Amino acid sequence: MFDFHTHLESLVERNRLAQDKGFVFGTCTGINGLEAMMEHFSTQSHFVLLDDITAGETFYQSGAWFRRRTFTVFVLARYDFDNEAQRMEGLNLCRELSRQLQSHFVLDRSEYQTQDVDFKVEAMPSSEIAQFFGNGLTGLYFMLSIDEPLNLCYDETEWD
Repeated sequence: MFDFHTHLESLVERNRLAQDKGFVFGTCTGINGLEAMMEHFSTQSHFVLLDDITAGETFYQSGAWFRRRTFTVFVLARYDFDNEAQRMEGLNLCRELSRQLQSHFVLDRSEYQTQDVDFKVEAMPSSEIAQFFGNGLTGLYFMLSIDEPLNLCYDETEWD
C-alpha cells in the first residue's frame, strides 16, 4: 500500500515556498483535532497537516478490484486574531502552497501509475477554513484520492 504520509512529508520538506516560510509537517485527527495539535506546535506559525483518518471504498472496475483511499490535507497559517490583512496574507500563502502541492500530484500521477498507484487528480475538492476558526488560524483543506489494486481472491487458509 502506497505510503502517502511519507510522500507528503517529503514534498513539504522539498518545496521551496514551504521551506522559505517555515511550514512544518504533522498529522491530526480530523478538523476537530486541529486545536490540540496546534498547542503541540505552539512555536510554529505555518503547517501542512495530514488527517490520520482516511475515507475509502472498495470497488470493481474493468475486471479488477481496487481500494480507494481519500486523504485530507490541511494547509494552515497563524495570524494575529484582530489583524484582517495578516489573515488574508496567510490565507493567500496557504492557497499558493496548496496549488504547488496539487501541481506535484499531477506529476506524481504519471510517475506512480507504473507502480499501480493512481492519483485521482481529476478532482481535488477543497474548502477554506472560516475566518474565526482556531482563534487566529487561517487556511484551507483539500482532499486527494488514490486508487490501488486490491487482491480479493478467496484464500481458504484464512478461515476455520
